[in-house]
Amino acid sequence: MNAVMKSGVLFKKGSGMGFFHRRNWKPRYFELTMNALNYYDEQGGKLKGKVVLHNLVAQDIEIMPCDGVKTGKSASTNWRICINLPSRRFFVAAATEHEMYQWIQALVYVVNTNHKHENHNGAILHSLRSIEHPIAGAY
Repeated sequence: MNAVMKSGVLFKKGSGMGFFHRRNWKPRYFELTMNALNYYDEQGGKLKGKVVLHNLVAQDIEIMPCDGVKTGKSASTNWRICINLPSRRFFVAAATEHEMYQWIQALVYVVNTNHKHENHNGAILHSLRSIEHPIAGAY
């Protein structure tokens, strides 16, 4: 089980992929681990979904994205974060500017740590492969 790095309530923008294609903002309880950003209907509630954070870089996390500006009368706030995933842009909003920056700091830490770990493992794997398959005539 992964340790929870950060947790709390954020507003999540609907993906528009469901039956009604809604893109409304709903409060969700989030837990950030080293592997994923999990979200639930409420604290201790049912897992609603997860954002896998592997293969992301810090540049995939946007602060106050231009296409995420608050419009209308949604319950969310202006303090928005976007995570650029291979399949979609995942939007959340924090209650305050301070909270938004706390989440960004935690997300960037996780993404950077994973990226360093993946690069390190890749270098080790490359070294092991070169030992497994030595260059012809090297001996």
